Amino acid sequence: MERRKRIRKISFFLAVITAFSLVALTSFLKADRLEKEKRAEIQQSVCELDEYVASIDSTLSKGIYATTPPMILNISTELWRLSSGAKIMLSQIPNDSIDFSQTNKFLSQLGELMMSLNRKAADGGQLSKSDISRLSELLEYAKALHESTTALRDGVFDGTVEVISKQGNISDVKNDATPLSTSLENTAKAVTDFPSLIYDGPFSDHLEKKEAEFLNGKQEISVTEAKKKCAFYLGADEEDISFSQMEDGTVASYVFVSDKSTCAVTKKGGYLSYIISSEYTGEDALTYDEAKDKAKKYLEKIGYEGMADSYHSENDGVCTVNFAFEENGVKCYPDLIKVSVSMYDGKILSVDARNYLLSHKNRGVSSQPLSVFTKAEKKISPLLHIKGNALAVIPTPAGDEKLCCEFHCADDKGQEVLVYIDTKTFNEAQILLLMYSDNGVLTK
Repeated sequence: MERRKRIRKISFFLAVITAFSLVALTSFLKADRLEKEKRAEIQQSVCELDEYVASIDSTLSKGIYATTPPMILNISTELWRLSSGAKIMLSQIPNDSIDFSQTNKFLSQLGELMMSLNRKAADGGQLSKSDISRLSELLEYAKALHESTTALRDGVFDGTVEVISKQGNISDVKNDATPLSTSLENTAKAVTDFPSLIYDGPFSDHLEKKEAEFLNGKQEISVTEAKKKCAFYLGADEEDISFSQMEDGTVASYVFVSDKSTCAVTKKGGYLSYIISSEYTGEDALTYDEAKDKAKKYLEKIGYEGMADSYHSENDGVCTVNFAFEENGVKCYPDLIKVSVSMYDGKILSVDARNYLLSHKNRGVSSQPLSVFTKAEKKISPLLHIKGNALAVIPTPAGDEKLCCEFHCADDKGQEVLVYIDTKTFNEAQILLLMYSDNGVLTK
């Protein structure tokens, strides 16, 4: 009898130990599987990032030799697509708070410059010596970035870069593997000293900020709520919209796709971040004023009020208007929103409100005494004649802002210039050249 009891007890304890062992083994295997799946996702993102950057490198190399408008159009459109794709892939790689502002700046300005060349080619223009020099400079940075992304890709796949902290038993990661964060730092440093390029509209690419000021304190919304917002912004039915991905970064957003449009809605507050459309438009049927009016009414409809039109461009049946927020009659250029409108039917094709989301706030600015303009006017070059003045807040390369007197001037040869005089120091804060063409008004 006692022997049977002992056997039962032993059997029971063995059963318990076996059960616990099975649970532990199952948990271990599950953790190991999840870790491998996560590594696979990161490997895929790194691989695709390297592919995009490699294509940027090779396409830029070809672009320098392009001489005819059709080829320039083809290459500039492709580079815009590649730079956008590279930014998306970069955002999907865990970065442990690595500062990728310069990398994103390089990719953003590459895309914007290509669209500028695209517009030139659409008008039948060719690459100037200045354009070729700019492309050559970009190519050097692209090659450096490609070298670093290739090293990152190789390390991730051969186990010399530790993608995530090892918790399972992943045999293909070496014991002395370099942390992913260290390799990402090397990638970020590849374009550390990338210079600033100026393109359409004053201050259209000021310094990226660590925090989006307008979104501070806003409540986060769910992907379901964001989808409803997206339908409103696109003027589409919810059933025709599908969730694509989560876009991390300063302006964290839900990204949706619908037909030929991509729309990003901010996770905080549910504001429109951007719309990108691949839709083509027909022949011009609207005037610039009509297109501008439709753009402004659209911004008011979606909650971006108090916006004043600044500069614009017209290309291939599309009118792109730069709007800046206006506070008490003072134009605040950091709060910039770009809207592209079809000149055929007035449809909103694209919107970029990211600068507004990064910078918009209540600044408390107002009109200045006449004496301020009188003192600032004395700083204007004697080679220039003043045509008008206004107050404006402008961003600085250091990331802050300055309240300035904006003077619209011209020289004896007809070259028009914008000169910004700091209202505190009365030093010149910025000088921009106005460029007029049949396609609109640009600055450089």
